[in-house]
This record gives sequence, C-alpha cells and structure tokens, in this order.
Amino acid sequence: MHIIVCVHRGIVTNMKVIKNGFRAAVNWGLDWCRKEDFDPHSHECSIWHNGEEVFNLSRYYEDLLEAKIVSNKQGYHVAAPAGYKLFGTKDVYEDESKARQDLDKLRSSIGILLTR
Repeated sequence: MHIIVCVHRGIVTNMKVIKNGFRAAVNWGLDWCRKEDFDPHSHECSIWHNGEEVFNLSRYYEDLLEAKIVSNKQGYHVAAPAGYKLFGTKDVYEDESKARQDLDKLRSSIGILLTR
C-alpha cells in the first residue's frame, strides 16, 4: 500500500492512498510534488518543503482518529480536531453515511501503513 501526497507552495493539496503500486500524480499544476512509499520504521513519514515539515503521517493518523462528521447548510464534511476539512475527504457529502464510510476507509488504510 502506498500514499501519494501533493504539496503546493507548502500546503498539502491532495492525498491518495493506493493499494497497487505507484500511480503518478498527473498534471495538477503543482510547484512541487512527491510520491512516497512511507515506511513507519524510518524517517520517511514526513514530507518537507523549503525547510518546513508540511506533512507527517503519524500526526495525520491522530487527526483521523479524532475526526468528526459535522454538518452545515451544504451538507456533511469530515472535520479534523482543529475544525478544518480533513485531507483525503470530499468537500461536501450529501449524507452522513458516505462521510462516515470515507473516514472509516481512511482510518483503516493509514492504520495499515503505520503498522506493517
């Protein structure tokens, strides 16, 4: 299992967990893009950009574990503990069950990456 994290000007803009090998991050117009097979037993769980850590897989997983499904006028979204939309999830879900399904899938995928 692999993860592709894309960073644009120091901000994580996209993330995909994929099961079968690498798939290139195609044409997102990013200044900088890194695809990484994270090994939790090494120091490769972080992505750095211009000397700053912009992504840390362990902290992301902690956010996943504490994430909540919240609703507003547009619908439902998955919120990190600080209240922002959690990376790897859609902006808006029409129903709560779909949001919960995506959150559970992410928790499972990232958990597998960190424990293998």
